[in-house]
Amino acid sequence: AGWYTGPVLIDQLEASEPTSRSLDKPLRITIADVFRGGVQNPLSISGRLDGGSLQVGDRVITMPAKETAVIKGIDVNSEPADWAVAGQKVILHLTDIEQQYLKAGDVICPPSAPIQNVTSLTVKILAFDHVTPMHVEVHRGRMQIPGRITQLMAILDKVSGAVVGKKKPRLVQPGFIARVVVQLDSAVPLEAPEKVILRAGGQTVAAGLLE
Repeated sequence: AGWYTGPVLIDQLEASEPTSRSLDKPLRITIADVFRGGVQNPLSISGRLDGGSLQVGDRVITMPAKETAVIKGIDVNSEPADWAVAGQKVILHLTDIEQQYLKAGDVICPPSAPIQNVTSLTVKILAFDHVTPMHVEVHRGRMQIPGRITQLMAILDKVSGAVVGKKKPRLVQPGFIARVVVQLDSAVPLEAPEKVILRAGGQTVAAGLLE
C-alpha cells in the first residue's frame, strides 16, 4: 500500500508485529469473516491470533458484544487441530453464541482478560496529507468506524519521538509525525500498540500506532 513509504514510524509499525504475536499476551483474534458451515459446524469465524493461545473446549468472549462462546473445533492451515498459538491463521467453530453477536472486526478474547471497548484513541501518526481537527474514518483490518480528530497534541521528532516545536499545533503537514486524539462515534475493541489507518474523503491521510 502507498502508506508504507515513511521511514521511521513505518519501521515502528513493522517492529510492533512480533510483540503483537506474543504468546505471553492474552488471547486476541480479530475476526476476518463469519460464516455458517454444515451440520457439524453451524457457526464459524476466521482470523489470525494476534496474541496468546487457545484450545478446543475453551470459553471465549467476543467484543464489543460481550457475549461468550465455546470453541468446538479449530482448523489451522485448513487442517483440524487441538490448539493454536499467536501468529497462526485459524478457523474457529463455535457453539453457545448467536451469529448476530459476531462480525468482521470484532475481537475474540478470554473472559478473564477481555479487550476494552473504547471511544477515544491517542495515536502516533505519520501524515500523508494535511491533517487538522477533522472528520475521519478509522480502519483496522476490516473494521471501519467514523470519528473525528479532536486534538493535535504535538509534532514529534522522527528519530527520538520527542516533542518538537510548540504543543497543540494547528496543522500537521505531510511527512510529519504527530500525536493526535481521535474521538469515535461508537465504542470499539482497540488497544495499543495496534496499527490503524485514518481516511477522509476516500483518501488515506495518515497511519499510525495506538498509544
